[in-house]
Amino acid sequence: MLGNSLTELARRTGRSGDEHARQPQGRRHYAQHAQKRLFLIAERQLVKADKRPKFRFAQDFYAFHGVNRQTFFTCYNRHLLSGGDDSALLPAKRGPRWRARRTLPFIEQLVLAQRSKGNNRYDIFAILKPTLRFIGATPPDNAALPRYDPLAWPSLAFEPLDAARYSCFTLATEAGRKGRTYPATLSAADEVAVHLFLDGRIAFGDIPRVVESALDRHEPFDASSVEAVLGADEWARRHALASLPS
Repeated sequence: MLGNSLTELARRTGRSGDEHARQPQGRRHYAQHAQKRLFLIAERQLVKADKRPKFRFAQDFYAFHGVNRQTFFTCYNRHLLSGGDDSALLPAKRGPRWRARRTLPFIEQLVLAQRSKGNNRYDIFAILKPTLRFIGATPPDNAALPRYDPLAWPSLAFEPLDAARYSCFTLATEAGRKGRTYPATLSAADEVAVHLFLDGRIAFGDIPRVVESALDRHEPFDASSVEAVLGADEWARRHALASLPS
């Protein structure tokens, strides 16, 4: 399996495996990174199966290997969503972290065009800032927005929520009422379903069906420990992937 990662690494770098082996240590870091992640994933499965008695709790496993739990699960979920593709363990190109907001494609094209003219990043920033200053997730100047005045809007009208249109809201409230490990299952299944939609593997209307399927088949237990919640989380992610049509 690691051979697949090395092959992918060679493809990314444009070098053969022998040429890659002759590169400095920094170049070989990618293969070492994938090998370490594969080892940790396999060890984590053994810990879950109680085949590593020296690790009584999951935090003992993370502390022993010097691994951050959140970082490990990010890598684990990426590997899981890729269908077990080892190349998913390789570090992505330098830039925003996985799942972070990416630069808009047309902005990348503008930057590359300026790069081709020999401009450095400071020049590019000065050139593009006047054009792109109004593009972003938030308004450029919040102080210019009018403040909410409750006296100017003395009455607010509320209408019943359309459960047929917002079915995920109904699923969330039911999971909250049931308690135990239902909320963790709903959260994990919803996260996987959204990723599948963004990847184009399911339709937007399939998201509530994936979540509902996970909740219907889930066997709840007391969420009295972190391990119990993480176990429900992992089960829901696997079920959401397995529920995809072949």
